[in-house]
Amino acid sequence: MFREKEMATAIYSLFDFFEEEDYEDFESDFLIGEVGEQMHEICLALRNEVVVPYEYSVNNFTGIEFSYRGKELFGKRACLLVDVPQDDASGPVSSAIDKELWLLEDMSFAIVSCVRSGLCDQTLIYGCEYRSIVTTEPERDDLFFSPEVLAQSLEWAVERYEENSATVYEM
Repeated sequence: MFREKEMATAIYSLFDFFEEEDYEDFESDFLIGEVGEQMHEICLALRNEVVVPYEYSVNNFTGIEFSYRGKELFGKRACLLVDVPQDDASGPVSSAIDKELWLLEDMSFAIVSCVRSGLCDQTLIYGCEYRSIVTTEPERDDLFFSPEVLAQSLEWAVERYEENSATVYEM
């Protein structure tokens, strides 16, 4: 289950992977403190983004809805924490290779490689994704992002959550 206390502990443990020289523009205490101030909102936002990731998926948005999903990637629910493009090509047919960091339901992490392709004109009309697990026990050398990128990804999750939240007024 995605409980706030366990999620916060897992997120803080990510920052333990980094050393002082990994923090480019911020001191580690400052950056971790900034994340800590928003931890409740971060956990709410990430819980809102929990999905069951699949190894392969195809989506068609041309009016005739067609979707296909392969087998589950982890066999459990997860939320995407960090997504960093490695290579991409744009045009009528776009393709991209991304590396992703997922927080799994048991509060462990997985690093995944994702290949995306899509056919687009003004909007995406056809897309497919293929994911493969790189490692489910990441170590410091496996990290493909900086602590600043991690903090920014968490902040973006909060922004997405707040944009899609309805305002509730009490009378």
